[in-house]
Amino acid sequence: MGEGDPLIVRTDRRRCAVCHHQGAVRYVTFPLHSRRPIEMELCSEHLRALVARRLGVHSFEQLRRQLVALGLDVNEVFLLHEAFYDGQGRALQPAGEV
Repeated sequence: MGEGDPLIVRTDRRRCAVCHHQGAVRYVTFPLHSRRPIEMELCSEHLRALVARRLGVHSFEQLRRQLVALGLDVNEVFLLHEAFYDGQGRALQPAGEV
């Protein structure tokens, strides 16, 4: 509901899966029909964009390529599936800025 205090998470010295910026947070999610989670290291900019369903086309494509390398399709990951992004990776339902 957006009524709580902001979430504060300390970054690790890892690199972002999208832009390779050092200083990332681990995002863990379960692909559709999977019992095995996947982990993505994302900088604060890309983590916010993922959660807000407003990744840029290049960022979406970076994640798509990495998922394909793992044998996964973006449609198997909730925040990346076709309800939120079209086939070219353009955001369809971005959440508003706060």
